[in-house]
Amino acid sequence: MGWIDVTAIRLIPASASPVDLMTGRRFIAPDDGNTDDQTVMSVALPSPVASGETVNVEIEWTSQIPRTFSRTGAVGTFYFLGQWFPKVGVLEDAGWNCHQFHAGTEFYADYGVYEVRLTVPKGWTVGATGIERSRREANGATTHEYFQEDVHDFAWTTSPDYVEQRARFEHAGLPAVDMRLLLQPEHAGLAATLLRATRAALRYYGEWFGAYPYGHITVIDPAWQGGAGGMEYPTLFTAAPGGWPRPAA
Repeated sequence: MGWIDVTAIRLIPASASPVDLMTGRRFIAPDDGNTDDQTVMSVALPSPVASGETVNVEIEWTSQIPRTFSRTGAVGTFYFLGQWFPKVGVLEDAGWNCHQFHAGTEFYADYGVYEVRLTVPKGWTVGATGIERSRREANGATTHEYFQEDVHDFAWTTSPDYVEQRARFEHAGLPAVDMRLLLQPEHAGLAATLLRATRAALRYYGEWFGAYPYGHITVIDPAWQGGAGGMEYPTLFTAAPGGWPRPAA
């Protein structure tokens, strides 16, 4: 079983002590009124936010990572994390666009800037939305810092087994894109196929609908029975070779 538990929400004023917002929290069910649903939490600010005003809110949470289910989870030493953090509802002209969790949907989110530090065991490879800006080692672990602007979500993966390949997409009339491929060891022979498919997607979707808007893309090959194949996230997507039979030993 997996879950996300919000443990603290604080308003951080510019020149005052943090304000605890959890005292007035409540769970709401805007879609069906289900009083047992705890997938949408509402907290009230001490005062309204004026047009053009900025507020800083700090959220702390813990997540339980399940055996892979609907893309997120772990199988052995393979981890893939999507929908792994609490998302802030989106305020639109018609009001809050913030829905409960439903089996066939994902949570809606606004675009933003993500600066994320991921700490994993030393020697484990990390793939994530954005680009890696730094890497620090301490006490048998490595902290990878990733950064990406103008995206509505952040997904990541880690495993000690990944085989990494890098290449570059270049085509006349389209911006160049750095491609990073993280493969399961038994699929190392599929690297050229997956990179060729990625190049084709960047080229033809770019010519038909508009250029890919980022300078990098990461392609993930999920582990056998990893349950994460064929999904898309900002600057990162998962391929499907993990669903194919393993080659004979």
